[in-house]
Amino acid sequence: NPANTNALIAMHNAPSIDPKQFTSMMRLDHDRSLAQVANKYKTNINEVKKVIVWGNHSNTQVPDLSYTEVSGKNIKEIINDPWYTNHFIPRIQKRGAEIIEARGLSSAASAANAAVTHMRDWIQGSNEWLSIGQISNGNSYGISENLMFSFPSLCSNGVYEKIEDVNIYGHTQFVYPFISDTYPQEIAYDISKVNICNIDIEVECEQGFPEPMQAIERVNAITIKMHGHYVVLGLGDWENKDKLPVKYY
Repeated sequence: NPANTNALIAMHNAPSIDPKQFTSMMRLDHDRSLAQVANKYKTNINEVKKVIVWGNHSNTQVPDLSYTEVSGKNIKEIINDPWYTNHFIPRIQKRGAEIIEARGLSSAASAANAAVTHMRDWIQGSNEWLSIGQISNGNSYGISENLMFSFPSLCSNGVYEKIEDVNIYGHTQFVYPFISDTYPQEIAYDISKVNICNIDIEVECEQGFPEPMQAIERVNAITIKMHGHYVVLGLGDWENKDKLPVKYY
């Protein structure tokens, strides 16, 4: 989605205007996150606070419930629930595409409402944590400079400010797919110098395929592949019929 890119282009082509006057709207993703949590906990959306959506308005964004509160209670434990990884995150990331596929049209009314609330809170101020796409310069999160990036923010008297020093729990590498997806021409690397390790864990599944976040089935074997070599940690005898370069333990 070009929202972040468009905001960045507009900012660079208006050098006489303070960069802080440019934002990219993440409010639709933010509101969808609030709604999903409210549905999960069967409560009013006004009871959900401190949702964060990091990054870009596309499927590379990272909705984050690490600090979220429902009715005043922190729900950080939800990040260990399969619902969080398997439903919540992909639902927020892909919701726009889902609507277009279902209706043949984008969610124009929801986007319009998001635009109104985005501007209202920016101008009038808000005590709520908001997700606002803004220039990344001077951030405390290690995000590269000169990106239009969504950070948790507060608004007061027509000014928004990043909420600094919020820990990012899990998915800490999201910045790299975001940059690669948005600015591929600026990324250069030598794949021969990148160590890639594949780990395959085989488990019993008599009760159906187990949830990856729940260690409820016995592990039969762990296979590690790196630099073309395999190491297998397993139970029982194993015959290397394909003559693979494998060490078996």
